[in-house]
Amino acid sequence: MLCSEFKTRALIGALLSVLLMSASYAEETAADRAPPECYFTTSPHPAFATPPGTYRTQLGWLMASQITFQNQSAFERGWFNGAMAPGLYRNALAGAQRTYAGFEGRAHYLCADALLRDVAQIQILTLQSNQMSIALDTVPVAIISDIAAGVISAGVSQLLPKARQGVLALESQYLQAGTEQNLMARYAFIDMELRYRGLVDSAVFQTWKDQMAAGVSAADLKGLMSESVLSTAIGTALNAHRSSPDQLLEVFRTQLVMDVAAYRCACVLDLNTHRIAGATDWLLASSGDYRTGLGWILAQRLAPPSTGLLGWAAEYGGANAGILKREMALIKAMEQNQPARYGTYMRSLLVDLETLERAQIAALQSGAAMEFIESSVMNVLFGAFSMGGGLGAQAVAILANAGYGAMDSYATVGKELQIRMQVAALREQVLDNILRDAEICGCGAGVVVVPRTAVIGDTPGNP
Repeated sequence: MLCSEFKTRALIGALLSVLLMSASYAEETAADRAPPECYFTTSPHPAFATPPGTYRTQLGWLMASQITFQNQSAFERGWFNGAMAPGLYRNALAGAQRTYAGFEGRAHYLCADALLRDVAQIQILTLQSNQMSIALDTVPVAIISDIAAGVISAGVSQLLPKARQGVLALESQYLQAGTEQNLMARYAFIDMELRYRGLVDSAVFQTWKDQMAAGVSAADLKGLMSESVLSTAIGTALNAHRSSPDQLLEVFRTQLVMDVAAYRCACVLDLNTHRIAGATDWLLASSGDYRTGLGWILAQRLAPPSTGLLGWAAEYGGANAGILKREMALIKAMEQNQPARYGTYMRSLLVDLETLERAQIAALQSGAAMEFIESSVMNVLFGAFSMGGGLGAQAVAILANAGYGAMDSYATVGKELQIRMQVAALREQVLDNILRDAEICGCGAGVVVVPRTAVIGDTPGNP
């Protein structure tokens, strides 16, 4: 049994050496290629506090700066700055948000990538520091909620104009099944559902589906597809987290992940695009949505054997090891022979990291030992890195290189924060890998974001 386990770990280490490789193109990051207006250069006002860490975006820096400002004493702020800064922050944040909303296409993607990294950094720093955490609770939560709603809605705006361009040109013609306009409308609806179904009430999407099935004119569709409809639903969903700023940051980060992962390639959000053929949650022990076979099989290891006889038999009967071995072979083959599909797999994995983070924290809270959690998931994913030291040393090194500022000793922080630090480090690496081939979608099947033309015979997934 020990020999088998050793072989499994050796296989994991060898095959994952190509999965999450350390970026070798640091000189060409998103921060170097996105529109200059997105990026932080210097504080817009001397009254603003300097936050810990290195920020890529103006919006991210301002969010962190206001949290840091709330952490300052009255003496540190000074009477004049203390009275003037809140209004200045509101105006600066509103301006940065408007700038963000104005980016389109690749510029929007690059700025979203950079903002995602900033929001993840803010979250880690607030979790790491009790003072920062308390400060976050004193920031007017409406400000964070409004920023999150505005940024997420900016992603919505990337989808609708191009979809409406062909659909609404008909004005009065009905979107009959099988027509090009009908297909384009369905692509747009499915795309939005894939991106926002975890945030928005499912009744919103069900209403769209019902109207599409019943037949709707292009004129009526104009109101249905308006940005205000979905943006209002997003704002309502975020308002539910107003009592918990840290949870609001969590939701904000997750939705930015969805936006970045699905750039020109919404099919990566479909549960069946990269999932193991025939895999079902009742067959093994895990529950939760996983887009990749790798994420799904790692989740099985986190699920307790008591979940059911089938889960126990699958884990201890060797089924998981066999499935993982086949998935690793598939990943290596994609990396060597299908680089476009490999990059698409990485996009799906980016989303799965969010779910795996929650699964690991849930396992920890249910009583699982940290050593078990690390050996079940993190040792597999970190098997790609050759930075020396343990998981903690690797995570801290990656985050420090990404500009997270002075990190506490890994051994001194709580177990939950250790998990979050590990996932944040992995997220940085996956984002770097995705960035290189952002314009390429290798799904080969599934949903397209903006089809060039929705005529049967076009290649889905390559708008």
